[in-house]
Order: sequence, then C-alpha cells, then structure tokens
Amino acid sequence: LITSQSYSDLQDRINADPEMLDLHSGWRRCMSDRGLRYQVPQQVIDHLDARAQDIAHEAESDHHDATPEQTAELIAELRSDEIELAVADWTCSAELMERAPGIIRRYEVEFVREHEDLIIQILDQQSVTVSLEGALDLRVAAKALGFLADIGHRQMQPVGEPTRDEVAYLLH
Repeated sequence: LITSQSYSDLQDRINADPEMLDLHSGWRRCMSDRGLRYQVPQQVIDHLDARAQDIAHEAESDHHDATPEQTAELIAELRSDEIELAVADWTCSAELMERAPGIIRRYEVEFVREHEDLIIQILDQQSVTVSLEGALDLRVAAKALGFLADIGHRQMQPVGEPTRDEVAYLLH
C-alpha cells in the first residue's frame, strides 16, 4: 500500500496543501535570510550527500585527484558547512515541525478511510483476523496511524536552538 500510486498521491496532496506550502515558504525565507538557497529541506540533505560523494570519489585510489591533505581539508569544510546548515535548518524548521504533523495526520486519516477495503484485504492476507464485531475499528487504525506519525514528528521537534558545539557533537 505504501508503494502504491494511492500513497504517492497522498504524499502529493500533503505537499500541495496550502498550509504545508506556507510552512515550506516560511522555511525557505528563513534559510534565505541566512544566505542559504534551498527550496525544501530535502535539498539540504541531497546537497551535503553529493558533496560527500564527490570527496569520496576524489579520494579513491584509482582517481587520486586530491592529496590526502586536500581531502582532509575538503572534509573539514564539509563538516563545517554541515554544522552551519544543521543549525540553520533546526532554527528554520521550528514552525514546520510544530504544525506539519497535524496537517499530515488529517491526510493520513482520510487515506485510511478512503482505503478501508484495501487495508482490510492486506490485513487478511497477513493472517490478521478481522472480526465482524469490529475487532479492528478503522477509526482506531486511523488514530494509531496518526499517533505513530505524531511520535515520529515529535521526535524531530526542536526544543531550543542548539549551539554549534552541540550540533558538532551530535554529528560525530
């Protein structure tokens, strides 16, 4: 179900939600105020991953385009940039992390309701007994789905702006 087109459509609807668009716009503005030009948080991760892969490629013995000293310098620059980006993202994500779980939960509950028959079919295929008396009330499943999403998002909620040293410690 998660790999289905329906689930992909769900993600598209969440991303196109006016409140979610507003939250991402606020995140972009905040990052831009810090001189960082990213459209969505995932671009930060993708950018850092690409830089790390480039450094690893240059350091490979069959390419050896960079000396060990140059590689160490590139890694140090990447680490410094990663800390700067992590602190900026942490700060700029506060409102997004606060409000996004509720938006996502609304769509997930709707998704569960819309796909009730398919969910039951999947559960039946996995030998889960669904009694006619309502042993599995899909409202409970929807609440559980929302609750699990909420737990995942709450684990990422900022509790205050970290210092560079705290971020550096977490990244090592």
